[in-house]
Amino acid sequence: MATADKELAKAYAKSLAKSYAKKKAMHWAITTVGWPSILLALGIGLIILLIGTMLVFAAMLPFAMLVPESAVDIADGTGMAGLNIDLTKQYYDGPRGRFYTPVSGTITDAYGWRIHPVWGTRRFHTGIDIAAGAGTPVRSALNGVVIFTGNVKAYGKTVVIDHGGIQTRYAHLSRILVDIGDEVSGGHTIGEVGNTGISTGPHLHFEIWKAHGGILRHVNPLEYMGR
Repeated sequence: MATADKELAKAYAKSLAKSYAKKKAMHWAITTVGWPSILLALGIGLIILLIGTMLVFAAMLPFAMLVPESAVDIADGTGMAGLNIDLTKQYYDGPRGRFYTPVSGTITDAYGWRIHPVWGTRRFHTGIDIAAGAGTPVRSALNGVVIFTGNVKAYGKTVVIDHGGIQTRYAHLSRILVDIGDEVSGGHTIGEVGNTGISTGPHLHFEIWKAHGGILRHVNPLEYMGR
């Protein structure tokens, strides 16, 4: 027999020996240990794997939860990425006038950390929610110029007004009654309360953003209410 044939025969014999050893081990496990014990061992292994996965998830969850709410669908943290407008730019340089509460209603969710009513995770609420009936007029909080109107994913129908160093945002509207470029006075009706976007009922989501060193940062609207 040629050397190549001998090597091939040896490899085949070795493969058969391994296969026989595996079958013998399986036969021993079934006849000696029994199927119930094998299934029990597999079940315990799966439980250990599941517990390990849950522990890893639990360790990562606090970091996943520390996400500003507006970052759910907007990457830049301003809540308005990808809208073809520079929201850090000042568009209005007139007097702001007195502050008007944007809608008559009940504050149902404050500014700050909360458990999101839809996602069920801890997120930073960048504004306040004011519950009111659908169709209730929404007013501009200050004198300014409208710099955005339209749909913004989770925010639904939204209006953004620049007041010169301060910006206000009005979300979940049912109707928008102003256009980009409109100059509005404080108290002017700009839209109506609705339930658009990700929302659990008719309300106005109201935000105030203030310029700090050329960067807009959200602030607590309640600090301005009643001014």
